[in-house]
Amino acid sequence: MTGRVMAVLSLVALCLAGGADAQEAGPGLPPQSMYPGDCGVFFWTRAEPNAFIAFANRSRGDARIWLDEAIVDFAVPVSATPEGRVGERIAYEVSAASARLEGEITEQRGDEFVLSRAFLRQTLADGSESVTPLVGLAACRIPSAP
Repeated sequence: MTGRVMAVLSLVALCLAGGADAQEAGPGLPPQSMYPGDCGVFFWTRAEPNAFIAFANRSRGDARIWLDEAIVDFAVPVSATPEGRVGERIAYEVSAASARLEGEITEQRGDEFVLSRAFLRQTLADGSESVTPLVGLAACRIPSAP
């Protein structure tokens, strides 16, 4: 895995730690909170500076995406586990924004799943289509020991 992808994926530690109070570093979503036991899918742009643009909390069924300088909330199917296995594809429709997040699980690292072949496809107002390459990670926040 490339150093850039590893650097992007290391950012998930802040999100998994529940760092919602951290300052926003630039365009994109601020860090998102996950409760112990929650599972989520995180997406960043592949191009530098790797903006954090989408998050789906699969445990609660809610999601957010940064589109056109605004945060758009949408629903995703509820699941108590991260995505399945290498080669499996995931897709989330963002109907309010005529957009679709898609990705393929390309690697499993312990309980985390890397989506290195991911993209955001958006239909623009003039009918043209915009495609943004992404990288993603599906992971769960491990509950604290009692």
